Amino acid sequence: MSNTWKIHMLTLISFLVGTSQFVISSSGDWIVHLAWNFRRRKADSN
Repeated sequence: MSNTWKIHMLTLISFLVGTSQFVISSSGDWIVHLAWNFRRRKADSN
């Protein structure tokens, strides 16, 4: 029983870590995209 519980915990932790890494990397791309568009818009208005 304790072995099964450990396996479930490890699976859950690895899933959470993978999900958070995916969210962080995709939000990082989104922030770069926003900053790039903002800079380009500023350059166009001048």
